Amino acid sequence: MAKIRVALFGGQDLGYVMAEYFSARDDIELFVVSYHSRRDAINGYRSALTISKDLGIPYIETSQPNKDVVSVLRDWKPDIIVSAYYARLLSPELLRIPRLGAINVHPGKFPRYQGPMPTPWYILNGEKTFGIGILQIDDGVDTGPVFVEREYPFPGDETGHGLLLRTQRAAAELYKEFFDAIVSGEIIAKPQLGKPEVCPRIKPQYQIDWNDTAEMISRQIRVHARPYFPAFSYLYDRMISVNRAEVSAQALPDRTPGEIIAVSNNGLSVACGEGVLTVTNCEFFPAMNPEQAPLYLRTGSRFG
Repeated sequence: MAKIRVALFGGQDLGYVMAEYFSARDDIELFVVSYHSRRDAINGYRSALTISKDLGIPYIETSQPNKDVVSVLRDWKPDIIVSAYYARLLSPELLRIPRLGAINVHPGKFPRYQGPMPTPWYILNGEKTFGIGILQIDDGVDTGPVFVEREYPFPGDETGHGLLLRTQRAAAELYKEFFDAIVSGEIIAKPQLGKPEVCPRIKPQYQIDWNDTAEMISRQIRVHARPYFPAFSYLYDRMISVNRAEVSAQALPDRTPGEIIAVSNNGLSVACGEGVLTVTNCEFFPAMNPEQAPLYLRTGSRFG
């Protein structure tokens, strides 16, 4: 029986996991297109290039699938292209090469949460579940027909990075469960129904706007929590980076947004445009000594 020829376009840790999975199967012949990313290394992700080099899997190292990639894959003749959190869109020339087309796994509730950065928007929109789906790649951005999709719950205090890791684990499991059924034609992709919603990229840094609601500020803090650049604000001549905060429902009609209303062992309680936010994990830059802290961290001080 002839082996299935898989051209894997892989990024982040998911690319590594899928390269490991496909390479271990006797019925699959693998070709890898991937890259080394400084950001991925900082976040602790492994590269599909690592396992390709270790096992002698043919590969191309690039985050730009250009004409050279098209030429090589035309000669290699893959049966299917599998995209796993690869950083770039695939050209129509690439998509026409494999006889079974190209598939992608995407963390979206189709047709919602299309686009390059859906994960933080689950948190910003106050969602309690995220979606993962495998779809046929077409000329659009996450607009192709869908083979399979599922929803997964996540904790109400999950961070942006934590949720991204969850989506990668779920995406790998979905690929492993349904890849064979997709290749065999047992599962037929169905068009997406409903109004598409594209999730744009968020800004990598967020300066807290204390006029916003405590709930929305809390969501922004979760999205930007470490290992990303945490949400930040200023208190006199100090910058504060906020890695964790909790929402309080108490009303403060006479308090100015950004004003510290309480200092305790639980943290700093700060008035917002609506509600109160208690900062429970933060750092000040420059750092304060024990004598300076009471001068800054007291009721009535106000964040800028």
